[in-house]
Amino acid sequence: MSGRAANGEGSLYQRKSDDRWVGAVLHGYDITGRPLRKTVTAKTRAEAVKKLRALQQNIDKGLPPPDDRLTVTGIVTIQAPAGSQA
Repeated sequence: MSGRAANGEGSLYQRKSDDRWVGAVLHGYDITGRPLRKTVTAKTRAEAVKKLRALQQNIDKGLPPPDDRLTVTGIVTIQAPAGSQA
């Protein structure tokens, strides 16, 4: 097993605060030139590697990374019963 990942493969590390594994991928730059990173977390290293590879494959296909942020509109839409207006 090699000691370093090649350019573009992302990074993988274990977070000290909760011992979860974190994988991060650079997927572009914003309009000011700052790098855009997407992270995935998992309890085990193997799970994190699997999620990181899936994320990297989607980015390589040209798909945007999923947006995990919840908005008020999204919450209201999720919790609204059928037939009601959100």
